[in-house]
Amino acid sequence: MGYFKYDRDDVYNDPYSPVYAYLLNMPYFGAPRENMTKYDPTTVIRPVRETDFKDLYELAKNSGIGFTSLPINVSYLKKRIEISIKSFQKQVTNPNGENYLFVLEDIATGTLVGTSGVVACVGETESFYSYKVGKITKACAALNIRKIHETLSLTTDYVGSSELCTLFVLPKYRKHANGQLLARSRFLFMHEFRKRFCNLVIAELRGVSDKNGFSPFWSAIGKNFFGFDFPQADYLTGLGEKQFISDLMPEFRLYISMLPKSAQDVIGQVHKDTVPAFKLLERENFVYKGYVDIFDAGPTIEAFIDKISSIKQCRYATISGFANNAKTKTHIISNLNIDFRACVGSLEFVKEQEVTLPETCAKALQLNIGDKLKYITLH
Repeated sequence: MGYFKYDRDDVYNDPYSPVYAYLLNMPYFGAPRENMTKYDPTTVIRPVRETDFKDLYELAKNSGIGFTSLPINVSYLKKRIEISIKSFQKQVTNPNGENYLFVLEDIATGTLVGTSGVVACVGETESFYSYKVGKITKACAALNIRKIHETLSLTTDYVGSSELCTLFVLPKYRKHANGQLLARSRFLFMHEFRKRFCNLVIAELRGVSDKNGFSPFWSAIGKNFFGFDFPQADYLTGLGEKQFISDLMPEFRLYISMLPKSAQDVIGQVHKDTVPAFKLLERENFVYKGYVDIFDAGPTIEAFIDKISSIKQCRYATISGFANNAKTKTHIISNLNIDFRACVGSLEFVKEQEVTLPETCAKALQLNIGDKLKYITLH
């Protein structure tokens, strides 16, 4: 079971494959690194605004079936924007039900081309269910038979964790490290505002379904108890309508060997379009502990917040001037404000904690000479 089935010959799993590099928005390992060293930022990360609804709705239409946290629903998306705005404005000492939604803006056009989000603490405002993959041993000494059965148990073990969510970028913009920027900029924000988040951080990864929304796992289990197809269940969950889960989902342990092989094979396995996101988070020290989504059996991975690689790598510097820095390494750079901004740009280190950067980058971050910034190195 699980994504462990991917082998080195799969281009989606091979870090030396240009296809893998493209999907992860990373430089192809076989190409000269110099091609990636100069950045005048073309995109910037910022909190969602009320005026972003139209673009956010278009992104939802492009996200596809199985992308639970961005459903095509007008009232939900407007509410999601409202909750995010209030979350950023709220004075927080302990994480509660805050839900932070970031957007990726094309600087030249002002349109939104991607999203990423963080839920401060899951289970505070609505139920949060997972299946735990476990084992049970049965033995009969008289017959000299011993059997180990893999099982699925319904749990709420991740209640009280922060969750990474809503990571999506339009296909046209899956370049220039936009994927890394969307995924990793959240860690700069979490590092700066540590009290807003829980000690454990999780990410539910999209499981296996086809382009028509057919999920082998849902077909074997969920459909029998709920009576509707996977896309509808996925849509209702995205809207926060989860009461039907506790009302109708069986609470008893399920034996995996009793499921069809097609369902067994996808337990803990990620959708092919999600493999790059998994590999990126794996590089950030996220691990799989046997928890899967109750609908499509996609894996949930976890990491303690202070062990996340990008959070450990965060460094501060003061802007001493502006320069193009054409021959220096590129970084993900952010301001230190709750009105968060992040972009990809090049830094020249004048002193240990003093840097120059392109003026276009400073403008995107709403920073000036003398201001402090935060940075991590681009993969």
